[in-house]
Amino acid sequence: DAHSATITATQTDQYANVANGNTASVTEHITAPAVPVVTITSDTNHDGVLSGSEIGAESTAGGAVGTVALNAANLSASGSATVNVVDNGVSTTLNVASNGTVTGAANGVSGTYSGGVVTVNFANPGDAHSATITATQTDQYGNAANGNTASVTEHITAPPTPVVTITSDTNHDGVLNSSEVSAEAAAGVAVGTVALNAANLSGSGS
Repeated sequence: DAHSATITATQTDQYANVANGNTASVTEHITAPAVPVVTITSDTNHDGVLSGSEIGAESTAGGAVGTVALNAANLSASGSATVNVVDNGVSTTLNVASNGTVTGAANGVSGTYSGGVVTVNFANPGDAHSATITATQTDQYGNAANGNTASVTEHITAPPTPVVTITSDTNHDGVLNSSEVSAEAAAGVAVGTVALNAANLSGSGS
């Protein structure tokens, strides 16, 4: 890789007349650029979930942000890159030219390039929906890096409000009277219940 080979030929006839020599050379270039590093920066704890607090912290309401770190030297040397965003099922491809120009903005997706990093802006995908950013880079010789991907799913709907009941207050009037106290299973111990959303709790909730 990055080394050359040269073939030079000449010919002489029977009368000792010598043709001018001719040459062909080739240089091997087979190393692809480094794999781009794709990050959804709005997902501040990098857990693959856009939570309500993360969305609330976004600098532009309703707008998520991701970054794609490229090999700047490869890009500027007549290279290129593509960034594909699938946001709630809608696909948009941004093309990054060697001069840093980013084209292809559509569907609420846009990008800018500076110092080896493409900043990608896209709409929040919507509750329980997902967005994925995939990027690849190609050098001037046509060697393409493996693609890299980051995904996030928006989850902003809170569980239902717990239902809290003081069961010892059998008539639910906010008063524990003597008959209700005397009816308690354990003397001097009142009982209450809190009904939670079991699915949310078992799904790593609290």
